Amino acid sequence: MPNQAVFAAAFHDAPCGLILSDVGGRILLANKAAGVMFRYDVERLTQLGIEDLVPRRIRDSHPALRELFFARPTHRAMGEGRDLTAVRSDGTEFPAEIGLSPIASSDELRVLTSIVDISSRRAAEEAQAKLEADMWEKQKLESLGLLAGGVAHDFNNLLLGVFGSADLALEELPKASPVRRRLEVIRSAGKRMAELAQQMLAYAGRGRLVLEEVDLNLVLRELVELLEVAADRKATIHLDLASGLHAIRADPSQIRQVLLNLITNAVAALEGRTGMVSIRTGNQYCDAAYLAQHHDIEQLEPGYYVRLSVSDTGKGMDPELQKRIFDPFFTTKPGGRGLGLAAVRGIMNAHGGAIRVYSEVGRGTHFKLLFPAVHDEATGAEPASAEPAPEAASLLLVDDDELARSMAADMLGHLGYRVVPAGEGAEALSLYQDPRQGVRRGDPRPHHAPHGRRRAVRAPAGRGCSLPIVIVSGYAKEEVHERFAGRDVAGFVQKPYSLTELKESVLEALGGG
Repeated sequence: MPNQAVFAAAFHDAPCGLILSDVGGRILLANKAAGVMFRYDVERLTQLGIEDLVPRRIRDSHPALRELFFARPTHRAMGEGRDLTAVRSDGTEFPAEIGLSPIASSDELRVLTSIVDISSRRAAEEAQAKLEADMWEKQKLESLGLLAGGVAHDFNNLLLGVFGSADLALEELPKASPVRRRLEVIRSAGKRMAELAQQMLAYAGRGRLVLEEVDLNLVLRELVELLEVAADRKATIHLDLASGLHAIRADPSQIRQVLLNLITNAVAALEGRTGMVSIRTGNQYCDAAYLAQHHDIEQLEPGYYVRLSVSDTGKGMDPELQKRIFDPFFTTKPGGRGLGLAAVRGIMNAHGGAIRVYSEVGRGTHFKLLFPAVHDEATGAEPASAEPAPEAASLLLVDDDELARSMAADMLGHLGYRVVPAGEGAEALSLYQDPRQGVRRGDPRPHHAPHGRRRAVRAPAGRGCSLPIVIVSGYAKEEVHERFAGRDVAGFVQKPYSLTELKESVLEALGGG
């Protein structure tokens, strides 16, 4: 085939738009791709000028730009220069990437313009930018929520001292004492402070947790479909979702946040290189030995779990880096916020699950998550014994905050109860099993009032014990009942509480309210 015919075939069949024009901007030749891109017949394109293919708002200034190019004609590669916009025959505009190549001929200089419609690329970039902006906003709220939750928790314990002291003083003062009015002012101010603490907890996401049965596979499919549009095209997201996957009981919005964080981090770990992000789900029964070996977290119990793994073929992490990734505000990303994985672990803990990371430099990173499954055999709790036994008069009080524990003991003592205080779960179980303390297993009427220690609640509830349990917490009642589901909780008191509220709750738990 003669050279001229080869050139003509290559020109007309090229995948990008090609237009040959002269110094005056008249279009001399155009290929098929240019006709499709601009929605003109190729023959019609050769009857137009270059200015007909640019938006009207810049059409008058374009000839001057063309003159500048021809004054010093140099090759301009694709992607160089400003963001450019072209216009189709129907007036619609599209972003374009343009390359310019000056071509000398016997009579005059010409320019070969190569054009690529980058609409899909621009849409993906905008989607990615929006995703990053959304992530930044979420992480900003997470960081503020983390601070608010911590402050509110300590605030409630301090307020308990204010309420308790004021209530006990009011009980001891004569009705006619002028000091009573000042104590009432203290209690009124304390109530407003307590309302503020509850607002902070709600903002931190601990005031309410909307739990429902969640299909993790369904959430993943929906999320990956969104991410594949915005993710780097060199990143392949592979799903391997188990059939018959058990449901999990979770807050869907928080689960989406966990998945979004892990998957976007995995894509980012590829650093723009070709690679794979693999997401797998499955059902798994975890016995005590497995949990002790792989998940040294106190809240996990043997039973059925839904397993999720997110792995990438990125650069991986060394052991020192792995130790820090869950620290608040730690980040390896330029300009990153670094709260993402700290928040992920917090969400997993709140849902009774766990997260572990396995990584090696040069061999990628693997995150493994376990969610308690909604399964008939998942709880394994033994039925409580209903056999009656002699009554006892001791309360086992568990709270890791010394001020809150001391004040609760004073208030319960004032109400006439004998209190056995404990600072944490192991101590509580030891006292519970000590017959000298008067808190006997199997007693139907003693009152067991643990403050926030799940371990102290777990053991008695599954050992044929009928001890009423009263939970005291600064978090929402619904969240507390969900976290202690199946534990036969007899009552709940919201921190900070008054003497009257504590009295009513204990009496109700004992069946005398």
